[in-house]
Amino acid sequence: MTNQNFLNLSMINMDILTFDKIQLNHEWQAENINSPYTRIYIVTEGIGYLRYGTKKIQMEKGGVYVIPAGLPFSYGCEDGFSKIFFHISLQQPNGYDVFERFNRCLFFDDPYGVDTVKRCFEADSVTKIMEIKAYLHTIVCRCMLQEGDIKLSRYSEKVKKIQKIIDSISDND
Repeated sequence: MTNQNFLNLSMINMDILTFDKIQLNHEWQAENINSPYTRIYIVTEGIGYLRYGTKKIQMEKGGVYVIPAGLPFSYGCEDGFSKIFFHISLQQPNGYDVFERFNRCLFFDDPYGVDTVKRCFEADSVTKIMEIKAYLHTIVCRCMLQEGDIKLSRYSEKVKKIQKIIDSISDND
């Protein structure tokens, strides 16, 4: 039984859709990508770039880069580039991804975290898997702190507007 006055931890879950550790070269290039999921790039070697709108971000070793769901962007590298990547979904009860409201790429330096994920990624144990998942949750929390938290909603913004219209009509009757 769920008490509506308390936080419901099952209202939102992180789904890891795909992940891998890859080494890339100058052929890793794409323009005007718009993914329905959030991408997390953890750079382990080399230099690459992300471009969205008029901004260009240089991705470097030790950096964590988050490309929100629904944000059009481009990427590439000139020389060798290695990363561990995760494609995640953080759906709210209203069906929208938490990251869809972000209008920019988020990034921060975290050499220790990157080294930890790199080390864990090469191991084969439950503890290392949980360590990586905990780090992904930490990344999401850092993004929320950086951009501002949101209140969970069971309804989309369009449904909320329609509800307000219905309420105002009801109030006038």
